[in-house]
Amino acid sequence: MNVKITALSTLIAATLATPAFAAEDGAYKVADKPIKLDIHLHQKKFVYSNDWPVEKEAARLTNVHLNNVASMATTKSEEAFNLLIASGDLPDIVGGSSMKNNVNTYGPEGAFVPLNKLIEEHAPNIKAFFDANPDVWASIKASDGNVYYIPYLPDGKYGRGYFVRYDWLEKLGLEPPKNVDEMYEVLKAFRDKDPNGNGKKDEVPFFARHWQEMVRLVTLWDGRTSGSDVFHDFHVVDGQIKHGYAGENYKVGIQNLAKWYQEG
Repeated sequence: MNVKITALSTLIAATLATPAFAAEDGAYKVADKPIKLDIHLHQKKFVYSNDWPVEKEAARLTNVHLNNVASMATTKSEEAFNLLIASGDLPDIVGGSSMKNNVNTYGPEGAFVPLNKLIEEHAPNIKAFFDANPDVWASIKASDGNVYYIPYLPDGKYGRGYFVRYDWLEKLGLEPPKNVDEMYEVLKAFRDKDPNGNGKKDEVPFFARHWQEMVRLVTLWDGRTSGSDVFHDFHVVDGQIKHGYAGENYKVGIQNLAKWYQEG
C-alpha cells in the first residue's frame, strides 16, 4: 500500500501550526514554493474541487494546492473509500464524512499516518481542545492507541457558520447583520432591492444545500437541534436528557422560519 507519509506530515505540521488569528496577507503561507498534494474527498453527490472560491483563496493564502483524485463513478462515499483502499495507491489526504470506523480500521495497518506527535508538536489549539476534553481524545483513538484523523466536532450549540454576499451588502449600503432581526432585514433587502443589478426580482436571499440546514437555523433564536450538530438527536443539559425539538426556543425558531419561507 503506497502512502505518501512525508508530504502528508509536512502539510499537517505546517498548516496546524498557523495561528488562527493571523489575517494579514502572507501570514498563512506555508511555504515559499507551491506545495501540491492529492486529496480524495468524496461526499456522495460531489467531490473536492479546487475551483471552489474558498479553496482558491485558501490556496492563494497558504501556497498549498490540492488536486482532487476522487471520482464520481459512484455516489456512495463508503464504496468510493473501499475502492480507494483496494487500489493500494493512497493520496496525501483522505477526507469525508463519518469516516471514523474506516480510518481507525486501516490506520493501524499502515494506511494512514498517526497524528499524535504532530498534534503535540505543531497544533497548540487542537492540543488545547483535546487536553480540555480527554473524553473526545479517547473516543477517536484507534485500537493501537493512535489518532489518525481530526474529527469535525462543533463545540456548543452551533454547528454551522453562514456566508453573506458582502458585495450585495455594499451595493445596498448595508452593514453585516449582528443579530437575527438585522439578518431578517438584510434578507428582505436582498429579495427586494435588486443587488445583482439585472433589473429583475430574481435574487434568492438564502439557500442551503440540504434541508437539514434549514432546521439548524433555529439556533438563530437560541433553539437547539441537538447537542451541537446532529439535527435530530438527544443531548444533556444540567444532567438531564433533553431533545431540541421539545425546547421553547426551537418552537420560536420554527415559527420564524415558516414566516421567512412564506415571505420568500
